[in-house]
This record gives sequence, structure tokens and C-alpha cells, in this order.
Amino acid sequence: MDGDIYNEDTNDEDIDDEETNEEFYEATYTYVMAIYVLIDILNQFLNMMRGEHIERPLTRRQITSRGYDYIHKALNDDPAIFRQVYRMYPDVFRKLCTIIREKTPLEDTRFICVEEMLASFLQIVGQNTRYCVIRNTFGRSQFATSENFHKILKALNSLAPDLMVRPGSTVPAKIRESTRFYPYFKDCIGAIDGTHIPASVKGRDVSSYRDRHGNISQNVLATCNFDLEFMYVLSGWEGSAHDSKVLSDALARKNGLKVPQALHNFLRKECRSDEFPVEPTDESSSSSSVLPNYEDNDHEPIVQTQEQEREDANIWRTNIGSDMWRNANN
Repeated sequence: MDGDIYNEDTNDEDIDDEETNEEFYEATYTYVMAIYVLIDILNQFLNMMRGEHIERPLTRRQITSRGYDYIHKALNDDPAIFRQVYRMYPDVFRKLCTIIREKTPLEDTRFICVEEMLASFLQIVGQNTRYCVIRNTFGRSQFATSENFHKILKALNSLAPDLMVRPGSTVPAKIRESTRFYPYFKDCIGAIDGTHIPASVKGRDVSSYRDRHGNISQNVLATCNFDLEFMYVLSGWEGSAHDSKVLSDALARKNGLKVPQALHNFLRKECRSDEFPVEPTDESSSSSSVLPNYEDNDHEPIVQTQEQEREDANIWRTNIGSDMWRNANN
């Protein structure tokens, strides 16, 4: 009986020792693995500080400073080449980065600086560069490239109201100080033109965005002053929209394009729109190019043909040239 009791106590002690040993081994293994993880993290941090690639699984893109080195090297190279690629000189690029940092919430992230974000954005917008090329150039993933593009786009949209120049009421200095242009072009405030920018459209709206060259685009109208500063930009119109329709929309908007009153009737004739009523003119200032208005409902207004409009424009241009030549001789 005593022998059986002794054997049972011995077996219980052996079992307790085995459980203790297993717990000790598990705890030791856990501590060793934790030490290995800490060593690996320290190695990755040191490699990142030295600018070397960080070893990661193939399913993840390596974090690198290639984009940072690329844009700073480009900033220090030939300014003419930099302007061809990014559509601005290096000093203007640096100034724009400073404005973005000061006036928008956008800041440098842990691995990407504002200069790299802006450079990738300008390549996409200015050169129509694809995301796959940007990924290889700056060493970023597709997600990071898309995120950087939209961050810069949001920042520039917030800066647009402050950067757009307001048209002044005075005569521009380049016209006022030149006897060649003043007083013939004293009402001129700048230049206006339209351009087609490629667009990505899906579904049933593709046909309306197809321009006369067969490309998918949007018709954009822009105006600038004599200092090459933009005063107004209207985008979003379909590529199939006529320039007169875009101009008509820009003039009809509440905060749209503002032009001198003298151009009101001229724009109405060019746009062929009834949205701009003809301003009353004195009989003494009326000319052959002004169409008569009939109060009697039985008479229909006279519509000029394209040849007649071209002839009136030639007469108007000839009169201006004659006045300029007469004043120059006097």
C-alpha cells in the first residue's frame, strides 16, 4: 500500500516538472522571437536612414528614397530641361511648393515630400504621363501615386481663388504707355481663347465629348492679361460644344467672365444668342453694321450672312488702321 502511494506521488511530481519545463520553453521561445523581431525592425530603420532598400515580401512595394533623390537632382540640373518636363522653371517650382506648405494643410509625409508629389502631378497633367511611368520614375505604388495626385489637386483648387487675377477697371499699362495702341485698344483687358484637353469619359456620354478631330476631350475657355496671368478659366464643357456656346455660358454665369460694356453687342452677334440684349445706341453713332430694329411685328429682323459679316469686319478693321496711320503722320 505504501509503495503504491509513493509511486503515485512520484508520477505527480514528474508531470508537474514536465509542465513547468514546457512553460519555460514556450516563454523562452516567445522572448527569443520578440528579440529577433526587434533586431529586424532596427535593421530596417538603419537601412532606411542610409537610403537603402528595405527587405519586404514580394507582395509589397519597397519603400525607397528614389523619388526624393530624383526630383532634387532635377531641380539642380538645367532649368530649360526642367521647364520642358514640368512646364515651369525650378525657382517657380520651389515657390509653388512653399505656397502649398504655407497656405494649405498639405505637408511632407513620412516618406514623400511635397516636391515629389507636385512633380508627379505636373508630369501627369502637363505631359499626359501614365501612372505606370510615374511608379517606375519615383519608385511608388499605384495607390501612393493616385493619393499624391489627388492631394495636390485638392491643394491647388483651394489656392485657385487667391492666385487668379481680378480684371482691373483701368487701362493696362502696356496699352496706356504705348502710342501705337492707345487710344485704339484702351478697352482691351486681355486675351481669350479656347483649347481642348483630353478627358476620360465612360458610358453613353462619350459621344458628346468627341470633338471634330474624333478625340474625347473637354472644351476649356481661358482668359489672361498682358502679364500672362490667368483671369478666368471655364472647364467642363463637352468637346462637341461650339466655342460660341462656351463663351455664352461664361458670360451668363453669375461669377463668370466680365467684359467691357462696349463688347456687349459684338459678343451677341458672335455668339448668335438671344441671352445678351442689344444695348441702345444713339442715332449719330449708328453705322451700316448695326442691324435696324423694327417695332412693327409685321417686319422680321434682317439677318446678315457670313459674307456680309466678314465685309463689315473688314470695313471696321480698315477704319481703325486709317485712323492709326492718320494720327501717326500728324
